[in-house]
Amino acid sequence: MSQVTATTVISDSENQNDLNEYEFKIPDAQLTGASGEVQYVNSSSVTYTGFKQFAIKIVLLSTSPSRVPRVRDFRAIALQI
Repeated sequence: MSQVTATTVISDSENQNDLNEYEFKIPDAQLTGASGEVQYVNSSSVTYTGFKQFAIKIVLLSTSPSRVPRVRDFRAIALQI
């Protein structure tokens, strides 16, 4: 996935209400299906077009152990055209 939102967008560490929204997209090079869908090959050499499920992994990092990162109002939308 490629981040669409500028990578310089970060929350203010002093303001707990300063939350940001980030947008990601699948790189165009990965849209190899006949109509521009995601197409991939699994370990059994079976080719799949599109997806039925997706997973998200969030890694929260902090420069200080006293400032714990947090997530609020998490939303994920996966669209397959």
